[in-house]
Amino acid sequence: VPHAVAVQLAAMLGENFAVLPRCNGRPGHPVLLSSRAFADIARLEGDEGAGRLLRQRDDVAFLDSTDEGIVLDVDRAEDMARLEQRIDKPG
Repeated sequence: VPHAVAVQLAAMLGENFAVLPRCNGRPGHPVLLSSRAFADIARLEGDEGAGRLLRQRDDVAFLDSTDEGIVLDVDRAEDMARLEQRIDKPG
């Protein structure tokens, strides 16, 4: 997570339910949740994630960024291999 993005997200949380970065309209990481979100998040089950919950709310703030690092998601070995190829690619 780019340091500058993390600092901006933290500054934006305030009274919002959550704040998340976007790059070219794509939601990214990290998502910062306010303490008000904890009860709703605790009710999620399985691999549901908070995306559906966040899309239902109008008190979620977005930080638009050009840093593509916010949309990289490394959960599996294949994801890491794809990231390494991207880093090794010139240009």
